[in-house]
Amino acid sequence: MPQGRLTREKGIQYHQSNVEIASLIASHFAWGRRDIILSKSWELLRRMDLEPGSFLQNASALEWRRLEGFVHRTFKDSDVLWMLGKWSAYLIEHGSLQGMFRGATVKDGLHCYASLMKDGLQPGDRIRKHFASPAQGSACKRMNMLLRWMLRSDECGVDLGLWKIHSMSDLHLPLDVHSTTTAMALGLLPANAKPNWNAVERLGIEARQICPDDPALLDFALFGLGEEAFRSGFPLLDFLERTLKGE
Repeated sequence: MPQGRLTREKGIQYHQSNVEIASLIASHFAWGRRDIILSKSWELLRRMDLEPGSFLQNASALEWRRLEGFVHRTFKDSDVLWMLGKWSAYLIEHGSLQGMFRGATVKDGLHCYASLMKDGLQPGDRIRKHFASPAQGSACKRMNMLLRWMLRSDECGVDLGLWKIHSMSDLHLPLDVHSTTTAMALGLLPANAKPNWNAVERLGIEARQICPDDPALLDFALFGLGEEAFRSGFPLLDFLERTLKGE
């Protein structure tokens, strides 16, 4: 979101640590209805006085208690406190959160983040489910979406392009059930595909055939086609056929 709109409508100051934290919160919360995702993301940010960067680096123990009682779907307040505590320690030491996703490849970077966030948790701890890794076969939809926001940039300014730890050309698409279905309908994935890491890598190969330098651009098409089909009331394959015919 452009700096002016964030400052004017929400009052949050636009600097990198605020953007990193707000983006990570939104991506972790991103399943279900979008209005609820946005509402709960802003609720958590307001509990940090719309200065999450300063809060995570300077808040007192009493101020941290403002986060108690926050709940979003399966996120309990104890989960949120663990998550923000990890970001806080890393931000204080390194000044930015992008290093949490550092690795030789995007896949390595996603595994690095999951490993850092789960460090110190017991094997059966319920909090571990919030931090998926491609090493366990997960499509890592929400974190691939985050990396698209933070790494990708274009002339339209849709994504932020703040991080430089990976190249835009190395990005993967954020794959879920809906985008998998659309990709199958377009012949970009086989008919039996599931939204897992194998499908992410396979779709990445196809996306780089279309947009070698900007494969994540295909995310807009997959999401948009699925949304338009839903709004049209037609089954996806019928909608795609009608679209190709110009109907």
